[in-house]
Parts: sequence; C-alpha cells; structure tokens
Amino acid sequence: KVMAANGDKHIVKCAMDQIIEAEMKGEISEANTIYIVENINVA
Repeated sequence: KVMAANGDKHIVKCAMDQIIEAEMKGEISEANTIYIVENINVA
C-alpha cells in the first residue's frame, strides 16, 4: 500500500522492496510474500 501511494517516486532499496514489488506485479502471491517475510524475520 505504501509503495502504491508513492507511485513512480518510490525507489527500490532493499530485498523487502523487491518482494513487495514482485507481489504488486503479480509475479508472486500474497501467501508467498508472507512466507518469505516471515522467514526473513526468523533469519
């Protein structure tokens, strides 16, 4: 939601941005996004 609000002004800065951007493009599902984020937090 935050990235969508920023529109084209948002610059990808970290892995989380890449994951969220991939979800927004439909490349990965919301379930996959949550799985990846939870595992990053564990690591």
